[in-house]
Amino acid sequence: MTGEAVRFGIVGLIQNALNVAVFALATGAGVHYRIAAVLAALAALVVSFAFNRAWTFPGRGGPVHHQGARYALVFGSAVAPSQERSQAGRLVAASWKANALPPPVASRLPSASASLHGPSQCRLR
Repeated sequence: MTGEAVRFGIVGLIQNALNVAVFALATGAGVHYRIAAVLAALAALVVSFAFNRAWTFPGRGGPVHHQGARYALVFGSAVAPSQERSQAGRLVAASWKANALPPPVASRLPSASASLHGPSQCRLR
């Protein structure tokens, strides 16, 4: 069990490094950051599934397409809530800025439109 946990952690590190690298390369090549994020997530999904299946948990039976579908479902269910929280946070900040906060506080919040132009162009105003 301990060996599996260590291998699982190593695969997670590889997955995260690949995700960051693909995102950086794609955005550096001019790909829109949202498309780059999807490409990076897909690359990380495929590589982590392959490594976990072959190295972390070898010998676990089952057709690869069934295991792959289950892995993608779990992967997606872990990523989706973080995306929802991120979007919800932007909407709440925009609402506060527009309606509820006094001008000195509201002026320090990022504008909602800044997130539409990519992370490198977001600025606090």
